[in-house]
Amino acid sequence: ESFTRYWERVPEDDRSRVRKLVKQAMKSDHPYEVEYRFTHAEGDTRYFLERGRPVFENGNPAHIDGVILDITRSHLGEEESKRLYSTLDTLVSNIPIGIILLDNENRIALYNPLGENYLGNLSGSKIGDPLTSLAGTPMAELMITSSHVISHEITAKGKEGRTAVYDAAARHIRAQGDDSGGMVVIIRDVTEQRELRQWAQTNEKLAAVGQLASGIAHDFSNVLTCVIGFSEMLLTEEGLSKEVRRQLKAINESGLRGTDLIGQIMDFSRTSIDDRKPINLEGSVRNFMRFLDRILSDDIIVTVEATDHNLMVNANKTKIEQVLANLAVNARDAMPEGGKLNFTLSLLEFGSPGGAETPLPDMAQGHWVCLKVQDSGEGISDDVKKHIFDPFFTTKNPGKGTGLGLAQVYGIVKQHGGHMLVESSPGAGATFSIFLPQIHSTDSDKNENQEDSKIPRGQSTTILVVEDDAVVRNLIVTVLEEMGHTCLQEKDGLQGLRCFKDNSSLISLIVTDIIMPEMNGIQMSREIRKISEDIKIIAVSGYPLRNEDNIKGLFTVFIKKPFKAIDFAKEVDKVIKAKTS
Repeated sequence: ESFTRYWERVPEDDRSRVRKLVKQAMKSDHPYEVEYRFTHAEGDTRYFLERGRPVFENGNPAHIDGVILDITRSHLGEEESKRLYSTLDTLVSNIPIGIILLDNENRIALYNPLGENYLGNLSGSKIGDPLTSLAGTPMAELMITSSHVISHEITAKGKEGRTAVYDAAARHIRAQGDDSGGMVVIIRDVTEQRELRQWAQTNEKLAAVGQLASGIAHDFSNVLTCVIGFSEMLLTEEGLSKEVRRQLKAINESGLRGTDLIGQIMDFSRTSIDDRKPINLEGSVRNFMRFLDRILSDDIIVTVEATDHNLMVNANKTKIEQVLANLAVNARDAMPEGGKLNFTLSLLEFGSPGGAETPLPDMAQGHWVCLKVQDSGEGISDDVKKHIFDPFFTTKNPGKGTGLGLAQVYGIVKQHGGHMLVESSPGAGATFSIFLPQIHSTDSDKNENQEDSKIPRGQSTTILVVEDDAVVRNLIVTVLEEMGHTCLQEKDGLQGLRCFKDNSSLISLIVTDIIMPEMNGIQMSREIRKISEDIKIIAVSGYPLRNEDNIKGLFTVFIKKPFKAIDFAKEVDKVIKAKTS
């Protein structure tokens, strides 16, 4: 082909560049070398390398001697290498692991951004510096010594005094069959992972101890039900001497005080039964302030701040005050020489578009009322924070604390569907953040009528009593017979079901415990409802009813143990009158 046809196959921008270079070579009488693209006869693009030198005759350029090499394969290989390098560089730069490369003299030759960040915290070394240790741990101890990846845990103080935990591992790079190629070091920040694991372990431990406490409280409530009930029944008897009546009152009052103890145990186990109602948390906190002078010394300054005022939550006011009292005492003990105690209330929203993420992993999105109790005390170390909600864990001297205060606070908050977060470091005070679900109800308090203190009597009816504890069953039957009713007694749900089948035409009301052997009260009641949909069933238990949607409509009334005999009698009378009216 002609020279002209040849250059027509070279793209215009490459053609002008080559011509310019050749002209310069002719003027200077120097050889040239240039790469350009060329359209092959088969239609694909090739890459050519042309090397040439002008030849002069009589002082004028006559022709060019040179060679043209097809470098398409090497060019494409170079492009692929650049692409792979770029991909690898992007991967290494963005991988969530710190990577550090050392030369054969253990000097830092290369690191990715995370590696640079971690090094700043662990050693302060930079490229070119020798790396002999990480956070005081010699590199020799971080070496992987087997075919399995074995990481080593190291800790270092991070920003704001926060302890950071890292997994680090190092391995020699083999070059030419030996370990002369340097070393690669891999570092992972596992602080959050460790905290989540510790949080989960604490939750599991609290749940196990809470389950044990709940079982003890259940048995204890049966005992107190009998103590309170029978002493109350005896107090209604006429002709008692003054001394006997005084002793009976003392027994009854002791039993009632025992119910408070059960409440505390159940609070800790997060299974207590309480009467909750809508309250404004700000009002409860401000009302509680008048009690603080009994708890705190004059050298502790207390403030209350509220950034919002629609801080409605569904809560038991007494239990919320228990939380406030425990946290106030905890803050007082952390400030032996006085200080500041601040209660801050706010409304937070998590999970909305552009909003903040929930501060705890098992916390649902939505609106939360946040109460922060912040003191200027001595602070809490990381080791203590791991166990701060453990029952019986205390940093106080023997006889100065039981270790149940914060465990009870945690139990009450969890029982209210809330969450807790502790932020503290030594010397920087402590902040306890309590999150409770916000509600929009403003229902007013319901006043209960406590006028009548006598066991009501009325129309006689046949009642089936199903209770596995013989003493409690005896109390219930005694109260019902005192009311004038006839009782059928069974000790478990299976026998109760059989009794109802045999006497369904006689039985007008069923009183049943929830937790029983063979068949529990819920299972028995479901089977009885299949026989008679309209039968009235009163449930009694020291345990709360769970999964309320699944048992909705199953029970007419639920009465918690321990109960007063008179209160129990009033509930029964109310159900019977509602049935016959």
